[in-house]
Amino acid sequence: MGSTLEVSLAKGSFSFGIHSSETARELYKPPSAIFALDSYFRPRSPSVQHLRTTYARNGNLLPVIWFLVANTSEHIERCLPGSPEPDRLRLLVHYIARLHDEVGDLQDDAFGVHEDAEEILGYLLDSVAGWPLPTIEPLNLVSLAELECYSSSSDEVMPPAQKRTLQDEEPEEHSSKRARVGTQENSQLTESTKPPSQTLDRDLQSLEKNLIQMKQIHASEKAQLQAELAQANSRFQEMEKSLGILQHRYETRTKELHVTRQERDRVTESKPSLEQRVEKQKETISSLKEERTELKRELDEARQALKNGGGSSAELETAREEIRRLVKENSNLERKAEFEKNQSEYMREQYQTASTAAAQSGTEGRLLAAENEKLKRKAESNAVQLRELHMNDESVRHLARVEELELTLATRDEFLRRKEDELREIRKNRPSTRSTSTQPRSPKWAGSRPTSPGVGHNGNGNGGLGGRGSALRYSSEMPF
Repeated sequence: MGSTLEVSLAKGSFSFGIHSSETARELYKPPSAIFALDSYFRPRSPSVQHLRTTYARNGNLLPVIWFLVANTSEHIERCLPGSPEPDRLRLLVHYIARLHDEVGDLQDDAFGVHEDAEEILGYLLDSVAGWPLPTIEPLNLVSLAELECYSSSSDEVMPPAQKRTLQDEEPEEHSSKRARVGTQENSQLTESTKPPSQTLDRDLQSLEKNLIQMKQIHASEKAQLQAELAQANSRFQEMEKSLGILQHRYETRTKELHVTRQERDRVTESKPSLEQRVEKQKETISSLKEERTELKRELDEARQALKNGGGSSAELETAREEIRRLVKENSNLERKAEFEKNQSEYMREQYQTASTAAAQSGTEGRLLAAENEKLKRKAESNAVQLRELHMNDESVRHLARVEELELTLATRDEFLRRKEDELREIRKNRPSTRSTSTQPRSPKWAGSRPTSPGVGHNGNGNGGLGGRGSALRYSSEMPF
């Protein structure tokens, strides 16, 4: 937590503290036991050994209770025999894979959770009692040699099948090669017998459609991933900020809690002496009150005796009594006058404060009205700027889209040009057939055969339709 104080909680006589086994911390109370809650606990670390030796009781080290789940990696690691580190790792991996279905299974004589807690509490309260819980049954571990024999026997079973699969793969490769050659020859024969223009057009269109779909899918997935990444980053930053605030508040509360506990302990320690002093002061006050009552009674008796005696002394006592009465009335009147004066002064101050507050409220109202007008004008100017920025963003996005479409169009034109070149090469290398070869004929009386094709006769046998090259040349103008 960034300090050497412990994180502790207490309820009545029961208290516990949370510590890290890496650093030494100040303890609020002497501990009765150490409870290890994770696999990072190291009993031989200097801080743990110092803690156990410092708070040892009855000649024994401070007990450590380490909570482990049965048949887990921590349990298996503690049951492994002493051997080199590579061998221990091999055995550990083997038994983790072997016992993964039995994790958490308890033995027959194991207690329940509440029974375990009661037994541990009794063990901590009684310093001379023995450990009440039963020991964990040992795992049935085999030696490393037996494990190697088992692994070698399992390996010996596998190679024949693998060899057969490898031997079977070779003739399949040869047969696939022969089949591929055969299919190429068959494809050449079919291409020489019938025109491939329609097949190439369909393949080209399907390829272009697939390319467009893949680009759209990739763009949508990329945008979605970027949005998710931005959301995750924002959530992470908010969580980190909240954790920092909570960490600071928790450390402050922990320090205040420790200070409060120390003050409480000091007050608890000084409470008996303060109670004794209060009792003494009460006794002193009661004795002084009794003395005062006795003296007042004696004074009244003396005054009454002077009055009853007559003469000048009686008149003098009567005059003194009248003077005391007048002085008392005068003091009462002075107190009333002082109270009225203070009351009038208080009312005057309240009136001045109220008038000043009213003037300030009026001034603040005028300032707020002016500020409101200023903010309205600023909001209108900001709205205009936002519209301009939105229009600029739309124009930039439109230009980027136009450039992207132009680049796509240029790529497609280049692809079509390459396909046209390939078609020309195919036409050049295609063997001559009856439709492409010309034989000399004898002239007829009706007229000779025209040397150039006429209208609707382009020499490709397709009537009025364009040739294969023209179809490919203008396929980029087709909608997709």
